[in-house]
Amino acid sequence: MERNVSDLLDRVSTVLRQFREVSDSLREMRIKLEKLNQLILSGEVSSQTADSLRREYVSQLIEQLNRYFELRAALEDLRLRCIVELERAKVEMGGTPGSSGLASRVEESIFMIDDALESLDMDSRLFIASQYAQYLRNSKADRDVLKERKAMYRRFIDSIIESWLMEKADLESEIAELEKNANSIREKLKELWVRFMVGEYDRSEYDSRRIGLEEELSSLDRRISELRDKMESVDNKIVELTSVVEVEEVEGQAR
Repeated sequence: MERNVSDLLDRVSTVLRQFREVSDSLREMRIKLEKLNQLILSGEVSSQTADSLRREYVSQLIEQLNRYFELRAALEDLRLRCIVELERAKVEMGGTPGSSGLASRVEESIFMIDDALESLDMDSRLFIASQYAQYLRNSKADRDVLKERKAMYRRFIDSIIESWLMEKADLESEIAELEKNANSIREKLKELWVRFMVGEYDRSEYDSRRIGLEEELSSLDRRISELRDKMESVDNKIVELTSVVEVEEVEGQAR
């Protein structure tokens, strides 16, 4: 069994290295495309040159994305196999796999896979998904190949949704805390006004304190608005990206 586990860990190491390389390439390609968009907006490149470069970049991007999704699916499968081996080790060693060097390596591999799968930030993952969704909509690939690629894309979208639900919960908690602070400042402003009206503060002192509180409140309101806009934007983007595979599933049921 140790030989099989050792082979599994070697496979994990190889796929992790390949996955990280492709992830780095995708980050670089995103930078290239964003830089190209900036050059187009500034008028530094002609539309003909821009179209040529975009076709070249997108072609390279799709090739990398196909590889990225293949490796991601392989890592997800390897993660499940590692979990099975870890549970097997727990049973064989009486629930204390930590005493086994091999079991510790399996557990470490699971952590490394998790880190790799979450290595791209949300903006990068949405960028990847949007580019691939556009490719899927216009692809003339073989039907079976396209079906397989849509399945990989679906798994990727599911992972985005899972990560976003956790990130969104954190954002909602942050908004709740910011709103609590904002309400506290509003109460302070009311109290300040009362103290001014009863003559506890003169106009100069009142204005000085009021301006400071209003600036703090304005900063909180801006942050709350930014977070809400982000949540709405990501929610809408995920719905849009999910529709690519949902349409396919509906069409498949109809047939």
